[in-house]
Amino acid sequence: MRTILVTAFLLVGSAWGRSVLAQDASARASYRALTQTPPGALPTPVGLSVTGSDRRGWTVHARYGLTSFNDEDYVHNVGIGVDVGVGSGRLGLTLGGYEPACGGGDCPGHFMTAVGYSERVVGAALGRTASSATLNLGLDLTAAFANPPGASLYAGSVGLPVTLVSSAPGFRVIPYLEPGLGTGWVRDHGETDAGIRATFGAGVAAIGLAPGFGFSAGVKRVFLRDGNWVVGVGLSYGR
Repeated sequence: MRTILVTAFLLVGSAWGRSVLAQDASARASYRALTQTPPGALPTPVGLSVTGSDRRGWTVHARYGLTSFNDEDYVHNVGIGVDVGVGSGRLGLTLGGYEPACGGGDCPGHFMTAVGYSERVVGAALGRTASSATLNLGLDLTAAFANPPGASLYAGSVGLPVTLVSSAPGFRVIPYLEPGLGTGWVRDHGETDAGIRATFGAGVAAIGLAPGFGFSAGVKRVFLRDGNWVVGVGLSYGR
């Protein structure tokens, strides 16, 4: 397992660096596909890959992401999803909307959806018994689709959330970092293009404030020159 993880990190790191530098038509196409579908339009959900703890029943997620271009142009992204336990991880479905708000112009929104799988890959105990915590490495896999007018967008992403989770019972705040890679494929009026982009997420999640509930606030970025950050919040409830 250690060898597999080291190899995966090296491969992701190498591809991550190369995709940051690329700024061609393929890079712009993949950026569009990723930022107009859930992998790049919504913040990381409060799930197994972040918290490291698994609820065996179902969990419902609501997420909101905001992208600001200038004083008048924004994009509001909303997603509602549910996930269930499958093996050692969780399988989920998200339905959402990409809704631009531009200063008086014609900016049509569109429907977007994604299927995702998440799990905790490994956890390492840290600290003494009285103040222990677990350093977790998670895995998020997502495949997504959107259908803006005249186009079809397909996207896929791999995220590796790194979190530090306190072992104390009750309310806990969990910081996370999520480097990753995404790929996007665009078909627009008969023309197609595809590419790979580096992605990054960061934020905090809170669990234990109310039974079954989780909260999060964070940022996400699909890297491209003159690209934009997504700022978002999330709420989850699990049985």
